[in-house]
Amino acid sequence: MSSLFVRDTVRGWLTSAPGLVLPYVDTVNQEVNPPILGAPWATLAFISATSQTISYCGLVEERGTFDYIALGPPGKGDRQLIAAAENDVAILLAQVDPAARLTLLRASPPEDFLQGGSVPWYTVSMVIEYQYIQPGAGATAAIHKGASHAAA
Repeated sequence: MSSLFVRDTVRGWLTSAPGLVLPYVDTVNQEVNPPILGAPWATLAFISATSQTISYCGLVEERGTFDYIALGPPGKGDRQLIAAAENDVAILLAQVDPAARLTLLRASPPEDFLQGGSVPWYTVSMVIEYQYIQPGAGATAAIHKGASHAAA
């Protein structure tokens, strides 16, 4: 599971970063319809393939993954959807948290996101790895990007 800070920050970036091609639709525990029927769009899945929490020097570090998922109409090939997804993930990876608490580390290459049966979408996913650092409970800390410790 990804922390609420990670979820909210990534959602915010996907709705505000300039240059994004695919509209973002939040589908986590919501019944939604795509923005325009038959048009490509993107969403996130916070089903971590890996997650790790470490405490040190008054900080708590969370490392994990989430899926960026791009959906497009079936029967149209993969080139346009993958190009749009790669563009948007590159923009997402370039985002900087002003508090230096969240860093997106890397993304996997696109993979077909297989769905059983007759589905209305061709789907591609990319796994994004992140690092989230926060002060531990009861700690007062200054967090600096790349720092492995904090001054209390």
